[in-house]
Amino acid sequence: KSFDSVTGPLTVTALLRDKNPVAYVAVDGVDADGRGDEAHPFKTVKFAVASFDGAGGTVFVNPGMYSWSGQVELTAPVVVLGTTGNPDDVVLYNEGSRKTSDGNRFFRLNHAKAFVSGMTFKDGCMQANYADGGCIRIDSDGGCVSNCVFVNGKAMHFNCISGGAAIFAGLVMKLRSRTVR
Repeated sequence: KSFDSVTGPLTVTALLRDKNPVAYVAVDGVDADGRGDEAHPFKTVKFAVASFDGAGGTVFVNPGMYSWSGQVELTAPVVVLGTTGNPDDVVLYNEGSRKTSDGNRFFRLNHAKAFVSGMTFKDGCMQANYADGGCIRIDSDGGCVSNCVFVNGKAMHFNCISGGAAIFAGLVMKLRSRTVR
């Protein structure tokens, strides 16, 4: 088809998939083996990432509010994307005592091709000696976070409080931070 006659704005979206597996997540999904396709999504990102058995893959997170518990480690070329690209549409949050308890960071990236984009992270918290990055930590092997929002993330250690992201290597693009007090 020719685009010679297009007079208004044109948006072309291409999604390139390689041999890596793909998994989908939805608020009303179910964490069970044999699921994870678009018609039968998983409930949690953690289960979707675990379904890759340590290999790479892409997780598409559908719009919604996702209650969170414990961090997801991305030590392989795993991509986690909010399906709309709008971080306000996919919100991961800690509630109740998890807002202040240790180990409720959302992601720890430690692979050069780990990638997270299009989500909001609310009330991430880490408490421990050398705790950094209440919402996300990018370790020495790298990773990339893009188009994400951090709300009220904190890391507490040695009587100090630091922010929602800790970056030791890797790349961060287009982030917004909102502190709610």
